[in-house]
Amino acid sequence: MYRGLSGILLLVACSAFAQGNLTPTEIELKSYDDYQNEKWDEVIAVVNQAHEQGIDYYYLEARIGTAWFKKGNYRKAANAFRKAITFNQSSYAKENLYYSLLYSGDENAARMEALKFGDTFREKVNEKKINWLDFAYAEGGLKVSTDDPPNGNISYGTLGLEHQFGGRLSIYHAFTYLQQPKYGNKLTQKQYFIQPKVQITQNLSVSAGLHILGMSFADSTYTDWCAAIAVKEKLAFLDIVPFLAFANVNGYHIMQAGASVSWYPFGNLNFYGTSTIDFHHDSLQNHVVLKQSLTVKTFDYLWLTGEVAKNDELLRVSGDNLSVLNNSYDLNNYQYSLMATVPVSKRISLYLLFMKENKNLKNENTIGTLTYKFNTFIGGLKFNL
Repeated sequence: MYRGLSGILLLVACSAFAQGNLTPTEIELKSYDDYQNEKWDEVIAVVNQAHEQGIDYYYLEARIGTAWFKKGNYRKAANAFRKAITFNQSSYAKENLYYSLLYSGDENAARMEALKFGDTFREKVNEKKINWLDFAYAEGGLKVSTDDPPNGNISYGTLGLEHQFGGRLSIYHAFTYLQQPKYGNKLTQKQYFIQPKVQITQNLSVSAGLHILGMSFADSTYTDWCAAIAVKEKLAFLDIVPFLAFANVNGYHIMQAGASVSWYPFGNLNFYGTSTIDFHHDSLQNHVVLKQSLTVKTFDYLWLTGEVAKNDELLRVSGDNLSVLNNSYDLNNYQYSLMATVPVSKRISLYLLFMKENKNLKNENTIGTLTYKFNTFIGGLKFNL
């Protein structure tokens, strides 16, 4: 008797859905049936119509969140499960919110939610305990000069560590050693970098970066610095990051201000891009830097990131990562790179990068009198503890 009645109601609901507005009963029946039959597009359509009619409650948000999750749009899934929790603090919504944040690449926000939901929840989702040491990073590379300028090949290495303090604060710091033959002498550089990051809410974080550079060249030694701040706001399918940096590098007082916008059209890390524009000012000249990158998942365990840039920047900002300092004051006419990322296991990831730079030798008296190029080869390893 009940099955026959529910079938009639479902038939009426489908007919009403095709013709116009649905009643709350019709919305519940159709969304539930489509959910049970894993018709994810239909679930999304009927719940969106319910929203347009001003109808919303826990089960609608849980169903559309599941639909977006099954379709791989983790950013939209996270928004739906976040709304579901406002109606009902269910373990189902909490767990799926956690995984939606994690699979969208926002590990800090996922960790913050796991801590908020308690120890039992954290154990259920296998969220690791917060240790003072979160991951270790090692990187090395060679910049090969393809012409015969007074700037020789550059070799360098970096060791970095990240620490977690509670669910909101992380601190990354690294030490870099660099050397280069230059003008018949040898330039050596020892650099320390530190970047604290505060996760204010699920969608908002603030990062600050400080570079201290100790250099020796010929018979001279000197210390330079660069300080920067970035704010990251996470929207539906965009990350917006304004940033500002000040520095004293190679005798120049430098200011850099700009913003990057990362867009995730499918709500996941399989395909996304970052567009950056910033204004670079120093004592010799001003110029605008334009940069575009695209990341594509080509195989199950291979991501490729391509990037092109016009003009030079002091701080090579990638989202809210402030760690890459370009301490050459020679103008970069153009730059392009290709990076491969391979997650070998849950703990280990490998990075390989090739970058080509076309530069003009620069000093106070002349600009562009000599053009030279660098081919850069970099390998890195990240180990999650």
